[in-house]
Amino acid sequence: MRRMERIGEERGRFYGVRQVLNTLFIVGAIVGMLLYFKADKDTGVYVLIASCILKFAEVTLRLMRI
Repeated sequence: MRRMERIGEERGRFYGVRQVLNTLFIVGAIVGMLLYFKADKDTGVYVLIASCILKFAEVTLRLMRI
């Protein structure tokens, strides 16, 4: 029980936002790769860059421990 309390305390107040950003990153990365390999390479690269920006935002929130 003690372990569960510690995990809950470390999440921080932006845990839900981080989860949404991670989900959007994963979906964006998959869509970007599909676009890159199956359709227009330029559009795929733009989607992948946007996904990386979302990941950088999530990592920033995690490292700041707000």
